Amino acid sequence: MFDFVLESMGVDEKKRYVDIDFPPILDRESEKVIKAIVDVLGVIPELNVDEVKKLVLTTLGINDPSEVLDKIKPEEQAAVKLEKALRGLKEVLKRGNDGSR
Repeated sequence: MFDFVLESMGVDEKKRYVDIDFPPILDRESEKVIKAIVDVLGVIPELNVDEVKKLVLTTLGINDPSEVLDKIKPEEQAAVKLEKALRGLKEVLKRGNDGSR
């Protein structure tokens, strides 16, 4: 329905975006939901994906979790690169102290 209206108004297909927030079907306790997600991620860290991050942000009441994730991804990537560089430096220093090459 929204697509039809936007198309009839001449809005370019690539620029059509509608964000609709429906009230939750069940009243959840945010603290318990987030604690459960953190507990699961502690056991299965591979679930640390965008879908789970969106669930956490939505549970916290963030209106557009995709927009928030898009903004923090460059910072995450920089942190990962820094962590790898520091790990490599640590290995080089360790080899230097051992006298090995």
